[in-house]
Amino acid sequence: PLMLAALFNANAAGLFILVNRVLAIPMRMLGDAIGQVFFVNAAEAHRENRLAPLVKKVHQKLAHIAMAPTLILIIAGPELFSIIFGPTWNQAGIFARWLAPWMYIVSMTSPFSPLFYILERQKRHLWFHALLLLVQVGAIVMGSLTENLMTTIALYSTGTTLCVTGFLVMIIFMSGNGW
Repeated sequence: PLMLAALFNANAAGLFILVNRVLAIPMRMLGDAIGQVFFVNAAEAHRENRLAPLVKKVHQKLAHIAMAPTLILIIAGPELFSIIFGPTWNQAGIFARWLAPWMYIVSMTSPFSPLFYILERQKRHLWFHALLLLVQVGAIVMGSLTENLMTTIALYSTGTTLCVTGFLVMIIFMSGNGW
C-alpha cells in the first residue's frame, strides 16, 4: 500500500487496503482454523508416513471451498462492491476481480505453511517469501512505469499468483504427492 500511495496516490492505496481486507479476512480466518488442525494432524501423519494423502485431501477441500467466492468476485466484483459500499467503490470491485485469483491460491496454500517446520525446510520457506517480496515490489514498480493503476494491480496479482502457485507445487512435492 505504501508503494501504491507513493507511486500513484493515497486513493489507490486506500482501495487496495479495502479490497485486501475484505478478501483476506474470511480467507485468513478459514486458513488459520484449518492450519491449526492441519499442523497437529500433519506432524502425526508425517511420523506415520501418511502425509501425502492428508495434504491431498485438505488441498482438495480448500480448492472447493474457495472456488465459489472467487468466481463470484471475478464475475461480479465491481457490482458487489458498488452494492455493498456504494457506487464510488466500483473501482475497488475491479481490484477485487484482479486480486481474487491471488486470494484463491493463498487460501489453498496458507494452511500448509507448517509443513516447512514439520519437514525441517524453513530455509525454503524463507527463500520463497524473499522471492515473493521481490516479485510484488517488481510488479508495482513495473506497473507504475505504465502510469496505469489497473495495469499495476494486474501485474501484482498475476506475479503473486504465479509465485504462490509455485509455492503450492513445492508443497505438493515436499509432502510426497506428484502431479
